[in-house]
Amino acid sequence: MLRVAVCLIWLAGTAAADVVSAGYTGPTTRYDHGVLGDAVEWGALEMRTSDGRLVTVTLPETRVFEDTAPRLSDLDGDGAAEVIAVETDLRLGARLSIYDESGLVAATEFIGQTHAGWPLRGPPIWMGTAGSNWPMWTDLIWFGG
Repeated sequence: MLRVAVCLIWLAGTAAADVVSAGYTGPTTRYDHGVLGDAVEWGALEMRTSDGRLVTVTLPETRVFEDTAPRLSDLDGDGAAEVIAVETDLRLGARLSIYDESGLVAATEFIGQTHAGWPLRGPPIWMGTAGSNWPMWTDLIWFGG
């Protein structure tokens, strides 16, 4: 069975500061999916801001960042980058999450199942009109059987 769902996110408002870089930290084996070829996922997200601050978001023990790297993009058009990450709940599956230096800004619903695939296979496809950006991603392209 092939299940394809498309998710659009639109963000409004302004970010407090410019995130200039981001990376995952806190390697963990608490989620055994291994979709990226190993058993190690990430328990925290670090963001460096333009004023030199290091902001860390640490997930609860029931979640991991299941991705190769966070992606930066100015999604709301305010000139400051937001961080796009694949966040997975051990019981509810993956979701696309958007962070800025203040924490979680927006997120899709969790896909509702674990060990089901990796929702972000590459850079998001940008859709929208002048002055707006919407990342589009494919939720679960998966062949079962």
